[in-house]
Amino acid sequence: MSLLDLEQAVQQVDSKESFLDFVSMLVADWEKSQSIEETTPSSPYGSNALGWENPKLGRGGRANFTALALVRRGARSQNLRMNP
Repeated sequence: MSLLDLEQAVQQVDSKESFLDFVSMLVADWEKSQSIEETTPSSPYGSNALGWENPKLGRGGRANFTALALVRRGARSQNLRMNP
């Protein structure tokens, strides 16, 4: 996934569902960055792999996304509509 893909995804956010899709892409990108960092660490004075400048940000993103995904899954299982 490239920065262009993420930029296009954020431009398409127009509902809770599309926001969750975007967050999912961010989490996947962060996890890929962390995987690269484990094998080939970046300089401590520059951005991490894939351009992440604050690698700690992804940790909270993953936890938040997990919570949002559980809420979305619960709403679907009860046939509840998520309002945009």
